[in-house]
Amino acid sequence: ATDGWTRYGQGTPSIPSATSYLDVASGGDGLEGYVYVLRADGKVYVADSAVTGWTQYGQGSPAIPSTDPDYVALATGDGGTRG
Repeated sequence: ATDGWTRYGQGTPSIPSATSYLDVASGGDGLEGYVYVLRADGKVYVADSAVTGWTQYGQGSPAIPSTDPDYVALATGDGGTRG
């Protein structure tokens, strides 16, 4: 029943599920299949549909306050509207 699935957390530091927020970007032009996770410590990680592992997003940026999920919004679209 899990054929084609990859174990959650592969290649990433521990992501506490009870205090993380998850968003999936959808669209075209290569954007589909990306998953973003906001951890309790304010760091954002991204994984692509190829499941090559998790990468810290926005390295060097200030941490996002994870206590308020309204701080995180992902813009998705096609062509010039991706963001």
